[in-house]
Amino acid sequence: MKKINSLILCFSLILILTGCSFNSFTFERNWDLELPKDLHEVYHKDTGSSFHGDGTFYTIYQINDTDSIESLVDWTDVSSPTSLTDSYEDFATHCLDELDVPSDERINLNQCQYYYQVKEDGSELLLAYNPETDYLYIIENRI
Repeated sequence: MKKINSLILCFSLILILTGCSFNSFTFERNWDLELPKDLHEVYHKDTGSSFHGDGTFYTIYQINDTDSIESLVDWTDVSSPTSLTDSYEDFATHCLDELDVPSDERINLNQCQYYYQVKEDGSELLLAYNPETDYLYIIENRI
């Protein structure tokens, strides 16, 4: 038992010292995308703990290194249908309504560039980057 506790402590220290948050670590593991290390989490809300890690997750990060975020994915300005909805805006509204996110913490998608990904299991990811505020918005609907 002491060995397990020591391993958990060491892992936690590594995450803290490298600047990784658990949310960014989980994101990177689930979507195979490496977020910049200098992110600052501004807001996070999710559907709660789940045995399988499924649910809806919403995180806002402040970006310090805009070059690294601009090269993260192939951003687009064009909204498209998702697995659940007719557009990125509808997907965001659906997920954020499910989480009961207050209006002052919601994305204004009209000012953002987008990246959307769906996995074979039906899990969906929407990234929205606002270059004016240097905020990265992440919405995950994990199945």
